[in-house]
Formats: sequence, structure tokens, C-alpha cells
Amino acid sequence: MIRFEYLEPKTLKKASSLLHQHGKEAMIIAGGTDLLRQLKLRTVRPRFLINIKPILPIDRISNGSGAALKIGAATTIGSIEHSPVVRAKSFALYEAAHALGSPQIRNLATIGGNLCNAAPSAETAPVLLARQAKAHISGIDGSRIIDLESFFLSAGKTILQKGELLSHISIPAAPAGSGEAYIKHGMRSSMDIAVVNVAAFITLTPSGNKARQCFISLGAVAPKPIRAYRAEQIIRGNAPSEKLILEAARLAVEEAQPISDMRASAQYRKDMIAVLTERALKLALERARLSLKH
Repeated sequence: MIRFEYLEPKTLKKASSLLHQHGKEAMIIAGGTDLLRQLKLRTVRPRFLINIKPILPIDRISNGSGAALKIGAATTIGSIEHSPVVRAKSFALYEAAHALGSPQIRNLATIGGNLCNAAPSAETAPVLLARQAKAHISGIDGSRIIDLESFFLSAGKTILQKGELLSHISIPAAPAGSGEAYIKHGMRSSMDIAVVNVAAFITLTPSGNKARQCFISLGAVAPKPIRAYRAEQIIRGNAPSEKLILEAARLAVEEAQPISDMRASAQYRKDMIAVLTERALKLALERARLSLKH
């Protein structure tokens, strides 16, 4: 059995101090859905486990400044799934939360863990990238805010430095005439890691004829969750026709870097990127048009 010392700080400052003090010998625990499995398999051997769950400000969902959506890192995926605020302000994040694992897993797993594990297939990452979310990071020298896109470095690696932890994320308020969608494809109908996951966010002009803004994000098709910049650019400023959406889907495939593994071949992933990007764009567009009517 792996022996470790359990620590339970009550503030972000104390948690950062403990992380800095113990360095690589310490690990954060909140939901523990991934960490407990790693401990059982002995793939990690921390000397210190730092439980951040008792730090109350980081397990809440609230409206931030400018009507932004603020979600604490220790907020469970289940809380996100069932939050009326999340559904109202980011329906695609609700969709991503609902697609993650089983109800039992969602009631334990946290959004901070989902992001800090830095898995290329992280369920919530594509939506948050498409929504231009910010990562709020606490450390011994204070806090900093970065674009979530800069948070991920590679598979399993984030920008977090010694003594730093993710405190919360913030999602800017969606402009009028916006719609978003999240679509996941796995080899099983439920409780499976994504083979490909895609999020799209579109804001239409008041007339609904053109896309003022467009963001497309892909997961499980590169060493980290990515934005499909070229695909976004051909939608942005234009009328999102069937032909243009198909071209955006084709460009998204070109921007990905899928690999072959035990779950799917690289070619299969490319095929699914095209299919899911098309579907996500059409669904986001439909929702944007509906929002203009209301």
C-alpha cells in the first residue's frame, strides 16, 4: 500500500504554499476519480495528498463581472450538468458535462481535474476553448489569468508552475445572436473516452445573414485540445451556407494531428472530424438563429 500524508488547507494561499514546499512529492486531490485509479495501479507515488475541496470559493458556479460565467476548479461535473445557470449561459458546457462518464463519476469528478489532467480528449476543453474561457491560476506570489488555450502544453502537461493551482475558470458572456454545440464520438454509446470531440460557437449579425464570429475546437485529435483557426476564418464574416460549412469541416481535418491507437485509426478520426465539425456548426447555427427570434 502506498503511504502518504494527507493535507487539507483552508485557503488557496495555503494550498499554494504546500504545493511549493513539497514540489513533485505532492499531488492535488479534489474528486479523485483519476488519481485514485493511478494510486491503485501505482503509476503515481505521492508523499503528500493536498485536498482542495474544503476551499469553499473554488467549488461554486456564479455570475462573474460583465455577466461572465465563473466556475470554481473544485466544482463537480455533476453540479455543472444540473446547473440552470450553466444551461442558460453555456448550453454546450452542459452537453459536455452530460457526456462525461456515468452519473457516479460526474458526481465526483471536478472541472479542474478534467482540465489539469490535460488529456487531449478532455470532455470540457473543446467547449471552453470555443467560448474563449480564461484560466485563473493561484500561486505563492499571487494570481494570474491566461487564455485557456495557453493552459495546455501537451498531453498530460499544463502551464502550471511549482506552487500553482487552477482556482477557477471564467467564460465571457455570449453576445446576442449566439449559438453553440458540443458533439462527442466514442466507440461505445456511453461512458467512453472520446475518439473525437468537437465544439462550435457562432454569433450571427442582427439580420441573421452572416456570422459575426465563429470558434471551432477539436479534442482527441492532437497532443492537446486545439482550435481550428482556418475553419473558423472561412465562416467568420460570411453567410454560413451548406457549402461553406462543408469547407470548414474539410479545413478542420487538415488542422488536426490524429494518431492511430487501440481505439481508432488516424484515418477514422479524420473522417469523424469532418462529420462532427459539420454537425456541430449546423447545430450551433440553428441555435444562434433561434436566439435571434427570442
